Amino acid sequence: MSRTRIVVSLSLLGVLPLCLFGQGYMQDVGSGQVDWTKQVVQSTGIGAPNVNLPLPQQRAGAIRAAKLDALRTCLKRSGIT
Repeated sequence: MSRTRIVVSLSLLGVLPLCLFGQGYMQDVGSGQVDWTKQVVQSTGIGAPNVNLPLPQQRAGAIRAAKLDALRTCLKRSGIT
């Protein structure tokens, strides 16, 4: 009986760190997140369309402006600028 308890206890001690540390560490930073486990930085940006352009170009321009805004935010949060 006690040998079974020891085996169960050791198996739980082996699985417990995986449950605690296997999920990763996410940190919210301004308008983005940093995943320290996967070493990934995510940021969001906003871009307004240019109403003087045709519709497909408006969308492309807004997406480009949003990407640049996200990159600028990411650089600002990292302390580079």
